[in-house]
Amino acid sequence: MDLNQSRVRFRDRNAWESMDIGLRLFAERKWTYCGVWLILSLPLWTLMGALFWRSPWWAGLLMWWMKPLFEAPMLALLARQYFAPLPDFGACLRISWRALWRKRLWGDLSWRRFDITRSLTLPIVVLEGLTKRDLASRRTELSRYAGGACSWLTFLGLHLEWILTYGFLILLFWLWQGNPVQDALVQPASMSQVGKSLWQGISLLITGQNSWLYHIYNLAYALVLAAWAPMYVAAGFGAYLNARTKAEAWDVRLRFERLAKRLGHAVWVAGVLVLLMLGGIPEPAHAERLPDVQTIQQQRQHVFRQPPFAHIDTQNRYCWRACGRQHAQLPQPDSSSINPMPGLRFVLWVAAILLLGVVAVLLVRWFKASRLTAKSHQEKADMVLPETVFGLDLSAENLPRDVVGQARLQFATQPREAVGLLYRASLRALHQSFHVPLADSDTEYEVLGRVRNLQSGAVVGYWQQLTQLWIAIAYAHRQPDRMQSDFDHVCQQYTQLLHQGRRR
Repeated sequence: MDLNQSRVRFRDRNAWESMDIGLRLFAERKWTYCGVWLILSLPLWTLMGALFWRSPWWAGLLMWWMKPLFEAPMLALLARQYFAPLPDFGACLRISWRALWRKRLWGDLSWRRFDITRSLTLPIVVLEGLTKRDLASRRTELSRYAGGACSWLTFLGLHLEWILTYGFLILLFWLWQGNPVQDALVQPASMSQVGKSLWQGISLLITGQNSWLYHIYNLAYALVLAAWAPMYVAAGFGAYLNARTKAEAWDVRLRFERLAKRLGHAVWVAGVLVLLMLGGIPEPAHAERLPDVQTIQQQRQHVFRQPPFAHIDTQNRYCWRACGRQHAQLPQPDSSSINPMPGLRFVLWVAAILLLGVVAVLLVRWFKASRLTAKSHQEKADMVLPETVFGLDLSAENLPRDVVGQARLQFATQPREAVGLLYRASLRALHQSFHVPLADSDTEYEVLGRVRNLQSGAVVGYWQQLTQLWIAIAYAHRQPDRMQSDFDHVCQQYTQLLHQGRRR
């Protein structure tokens, strides 16, 4: 094949982008691909349905198994479309018929049928025509570039076939029974009939009592294959070409070929001009012969005798007392020539270490003081009663003197305001009498958790019942007559809570 005639620009792409290019080529003549697949496959599907009329699930299994038989014709059309537009439908049908009967078809329908990278293996088997040993090495080489993406393509394609087939059956059920969602909204009782019909169809499909339902499933699967199988082959062929582009550097090769065509004549002209400028062909130059080994040794000895190489002489001498006297008579260093820098350096090091120690002590003291200050500020902030807690006003001006009496009067007509009044007064009493910190961002269960830390059974029990009553009235909108007994019990404990807080 001539790569320069390709309609697609070869360059280094990722596997998914290359698959998208194959799908774009399929989209140019999608009806041609689907029509050719249907014309070639429907006679075989009809024959299988007739042979296995009483066991239609065998026909469906053989339909799935025989898919590779019709994938090679799609590949033949795609290989032509990469280099030239496809001819009319009749010519495409003749090309596909000739590609239907090919070599190594038995391998595609047997051991290679379960290959998860079948979309990548098919172009290698059909287009390259390699031997068995070369085919294995070629698959290993190209799988390094596109094997993972083609595996995911097979995995997603298998699930897509099932989804589309069952979706077609659900559409038929919808047309048969009507819109179940609309029927449920208008007449909820009809949903039971729809559910019975759906369960009846599923049971018939599982038990195989009615073969016509299996035949409808096989027909839906045949239509799904006519749409999806050419797309599967096109995506795999795009990944195959991209893998070969990376493995064989097609993009680099094409660029050099174009550059050679563009600069071919210019190179000859430049060579002739260079020869004319140099005045002809120069005479060959001969290198000087290397000296022999003896000459090299003589030159090395001569160099070692010259400066700056020193002549080293070793002398050995034995002595006892004389050597001791010589060491004792060594001249003492002059005090005026002593260097004062080592002592000064020692003093500076000591001063630096002391300075670092003082800085460390000051930092530790400052850190402790800042923590104490922050803790005191936090305690003060915690002890300040906020104006509102989860939307409830806690100011004393908005609380009546007789909280329980006012709450009892409002509970029959305004239960949320009555329980809210009791809850607000209890929050204020909880903060002032029991010193429980409150914040405007607290929730009901956060306050309940702090109350449990008081380790007071009566207060915890009261607050837990009050919280449940508030949530039931304010958020769950319970009827006040159902909560009357709980409300009365909370009102009785309210005064006891205040008295207990004062005793503490």
